[in-house]
Amino acid sequence: MTASHHRPERIAVGIDGSVASHAALRWAVDHARPDDTVTLIHAWQPSPITIETRSADRDDDSTAHRLVNHELARIEALPRDPGVALLGAVVHGDPRDCLGDIAGEVDLVVIGAGGHGSVVGALLGSVSRHLAHHVQVPLVIVPAPPGDRPPKESS
Repeated sequence: MTASHHRPERIAVGIDGSVASHAALRWAVDHARPDDTVTLIHAWQPSPITIETRSADRDDDSTAHRLVNHELARIEALPRDPGVALLGAVVHGDPRDCLGDIAGEVDLVVIGAGGHGSVVGALLGSVSRHLAHHVQVPLVIVPAPPGDRPPKESS
């Protein structure tokens, strides 16, 4: 019997601090194998509202870096295979474009379904829908846990 040779994989997980992105990150870490690398990717761009009102520095991504560091610390504290490397990155731009570009450098992209909700989703469009049509690597879209999903509208 021969030993199975596993080529280490690079897994990118889109994070935004939402329950859906927490579920995606947990899924990626649970399914990663020893020697794989899971990179938490937070795509950051200044809000059009804060730019218009000049209430934010368009180059200040410190909050985005705090989010990535917080999510790294949170996932590192949970049980996981110690052979799985965890990294974090802040990329600048629209999440659809940033995650699509990163997809060319990784073996798997994992995102949560839903993100921050319908208002933000309506303004930004659906990241998952865009990636499903544009990435050339496997894409896993992880739903939020059942208790955290919005109720279905009745007909």
